[in-house]
Amino acid sequence: MCTIHAQHARPALRPKAAQPPPADIPLDQPWKETVYDFARDHLQHSAWGLHHSERDYLLSMEIARRSNLSVDSDVLFAASMLHDMGGFPEFAKTGVDHAERSAEVCDQVLRPAGFPEDKIEPVRQAIRTHSYYSKDIPQTPEAAVLHDADCLDFLGAVGVARILSLTEREPFTPTLESAVKLAENLKNTAGQTLYSGEFARNTATTRINEMDAFLTQLDQESFGRRHL
Repeated sequence: MCTIHAQHARPALRPKAAQPPPADIPLDQPWKETVYDFARDHLQHSAWGLHHSERDYLLSMEIARRSNLSVDSDVLFAASMLHDMGGFPEFAKTGVDHAERSAEVCDQVLRPAGFPEDKIEPVRQAIRTHSYYSKDIPQTPEAAVLHDADCLDFLGAVGVARILSLTEREPFTPTLESAVKLAENLKNTAGQTLYSGEFARNTATTRINEMDAFLTQLDQESFGRRHL
């Protein structure tokens, strides 16, 4: 979620019918089913909804493995599913950044779900520093890998797809040209602060190169973006 996305002007889109979770999303505890169902039912958005949260979780776990970091998978699952919660109208608070707001309200989902009480504060810590523009450095391994995963999800092919999906849906992307410009800005900023190690940095470089190639080709095919 970008800093300009702190509160969404339009309500979240609800799925037409509940779909089973992908096989690689582990719902092996009752609280996970409850948290996942909440995200599916309340946090639907093409750029920062459920599927973005799923990718953040999977990439966080991959970063941890590749970087030899010991992490609590429960904390990462909960933080990944709820890190953008505070940016949706149902939970947003005027003047409060979506990351801080998500940290404030995540317990409203976690406690009723039966999430371990002693892990709620680590979830808050991870959520607070997940944004690429956060001025605070992540203080735990879970916070570091979630931050880096969230940054990386703004990059590469998936980053472009997320931002282009905002065209005409958000006030800051009224046109395709403006959405492309936002993707370009994120290419230059989202990978600047990575904390987990070499794997995340190398992944960022690969994804930035993907975006450079896409933007170069787009410029050619749109006559210097004059005809987007």
